[in-house]
Amino acid sequence: MVSCWRLMFWPFAAVRIVDQALAAVLQNPLRDENPGDSCLRGGLGWREYGDPDPNNGGRATGIEACLDTEWIETHPGSSTQKDINPPGTDWAKDFARYLGLLPSADINKCHLLADTLSGEGGRTDNLVPCSRATNFPKRLGDPGRMEDNMRKFEGETRAAVDAGSIVHYRVVPVYAGPRTVPYAIEMYAYGTDRNGIPNFALSETVANTIYSPRVGSVNMGLWTDSRTGSVVPTN
Repeated sequence: MVSCWRLMFWPFAAVRIVDQALAAVLQNPLRDENPGDSCLRGGLGWREYGDPDPNNGGRATGIEACLDTEWIETHPGSSTQKDINPPGTDWAKDFARYLGLLPSADINKCHLLADTLSGEGGRTDNLVPCSRATNFPKRLGDPGRMEDNMRKFEGETRAAVDAGSIVHYRVVPVYAGPRTVPYAIEMYAYGTDRNGIPNFALSETVANTIYSPRVGSVNMGLWTDSRTGSVVPTN
């Protein structure tokens, strides 16, 4: 099962190029222990989906992958299938209606491993309920627009791969208690060239926030039912 790691924030520009000396001292748990090694296995990329959590509605637990151009070219991802609903999706849609929003416009099923990074959209262990703003940039000027959304960081990772990096990549949904809708998505990456020299790093947390004119910005994964005081959802 993919575990939840914590990293220091690295405030680098979009491409996030890191020189070898700096990378050597930064404590990145995705960095391979042996200098010169990449995450490739037998020279090949790979992807792994964490086991669903049987004690909490079968919610997704995360993904881990080793990405290079050959892997992505030979393992194309896929968009979300309409009939595939990860745990918590129905609640998220009902919550959007409660806020006066349209579920079709404001609720997404977020890939943990993006389709642009070989992620499959027909697996509930690769999907979590999320707001549109968390998943993808809304239009400029739209209330609730999040500049630091998942698509932004997925794009940075794909750009690094396209530029020749071998990227060790992990995405972990973070839940509060037994809820099946995460309150945040943690995204980590560490890239090297073919000689094992570090050239890319990313460590970001994207909040699962949704905006409504009725209540402002709220986190879907931290909502409490005001009528009962219970945490929701748990299935």
